[in-house]
Amino acid sequence: MLLNGILGSAAAGLITTLGAFFVFFKKEYNKNLERIFIGFAAGIMLAASIFSLLLPSIEKSNVYLSSLGFLKGAFAVYILDKIIVKYYFKKENKEDVEINKIALFILAIVIHNFPEGLAVGIAFYQDTFSAALALALGIAIQNIPEGSAVAFSLIKLNYSRVKIVMVTTLTGLAEPVGAMIGLIFRNIPLYLPFMMAFAAGSMVYVIISELIPEFFRDEKDRKIGSIAVVIGFIIMMLMDSINF
Repeated sequence: MLLNGILGSAAAGLITTLGAFFVFFKKEYNKNLERIFIGFAAGIMLAASIFSLLLPSIEKSNVYLSSLGFLKGAFAVYILDKIIVKYYFKKENKEDVEINKIALFILAIVIHNFPEGLAVGIAFYQDTFSAALALALGIAIQNIPEGSAVAFSLIKLNYSRVKIVMVTTLTGLAEPVGAMIGLIFRNIPLYLPFMMAFAAGSMVYVIISELIPEFFRDEKDRKIGSIAVVIGFIIMMLMDSINF
């Protein structure tokens, strides 16, 4: 049972890599494409935060615990942001600021993947095999557009296609790590819902502080980015509502 949980979460996490392969079909990267994928990623993350993490957290516990987890998740990323800027990007030039934004975005994806893996691991431990397998499959499908969003954000750093795929794969490996930790602490009451709310808070913070502001540089950026957010949100919402 424990091994099934770890293997199931690892398989779901590795599906993230499929999204990265879209970079092989795009030879050039322009500003319009950048705005589209930033918006798409923001929409995906926002829907995942609400439908995959925050609402299930409230259902499994209560709104007070979920609110606490949400607040701590946002605060944790805020502190990490300050540390990254203070100790790693002291000069605050344009390139460093861009790297910082991408680092925070990828960090939010990793934090988001962690409780997903935790949930899959716990499901294989306490639910029927078919129900746990359905959960792992649903999360795996959701991971494809997330992997694509991570991959296209790395193009701006002039990473090679192979390196982009490797980094994207590493973000997915947060899921089996989450499964292992979840199974170790599986008997702690309300551990899973707290971590789900924590991940939701971290993702919403990144969306508000780093992604959405990218749309307000001029009117054209705002329109393109806003449409992409709506599309990403709807796609993720539909994926989350499908019963596997």
